[in-house]
Amino acid sequence: DQAIADFNAAIRLAPGSPDPQMHRARALFDSGNFDQAIAGLEDLIELAPNHVGGHYSLARALTICPDKEFRDAERAIAHATRACELSEWKAHAPLVALVRRTPRRATENRYTLANEGTRGGAR
Repeated sequence: DQAIADFNAAIRLAPGSPDPQMHRARALFDSGNFDQAIAGLEDLIELAPNHVGGHYSLARALTICPDKEFRDAERAIAHATRACELSEWKAHAPLVALVRRTPRRATENRYTLANEGTRGGAR
């Protein structure tokens, strides 16, 4: 695919820049290369742990992947939450998008844990 080739070239030119890696991973995901896309996003987060788009993109991939083998609600929630935290909750779209697509039980479990933390103990 030409987009993937273009992003590969951009990565060769600027290997430390996270944006071309994120866009390549998205192109890989869109072309059905889910394992490479998710691995690429994990590499991106290792390279740039505070990259909001990387955390959001990984959360999205782990949530909407057509191949159930790659879905992971708990990891998706963790990365969406991290994206929100990194943006100081100004970029809340990652969490909103995730809640709409996450299985109810995983979302409720995370919500319960969050509330326990704010209330000072278990309910």
